[in-house]
Amino acid sequence: AFPISGFGFAALIQKFILSQQATVQDCFPSGHTALSWIAALAAREFAPRYAQYATGAAILITGATLWLRYHWVTDLVAAIPLIAAALFWGGFLKPNLSRSS
Repeated sequence: AFPISGFGFAALIQKFILSQQATVQDCFPSGHTALSWIAALAAREFAPRYAQYATGAAILITGATLWLRYHWVTDLVAAIPLIAAALFWGGFLKPNLSRSS
């Protein structure tokens, strides 16, 4: 793995985050990425214009968690069933009953 570097206040922020690592455990699956995707996918029904921005934010959040090494890919993959369950129970995943035989 390569060291993560930044500019400006990055060293101060990184020092603060690392000082908190003793109390923060790794999360499996990734709840905050799951919630961002749930919001983005649910917004397609209620606010399609907002859904575009929410999807962009979800992509950036997902990428950032991987880039900054807060989650492994497996954490994100494991969040997919949580996303599906939340969308199903929220009524956003509906079977297509209009299929003709």
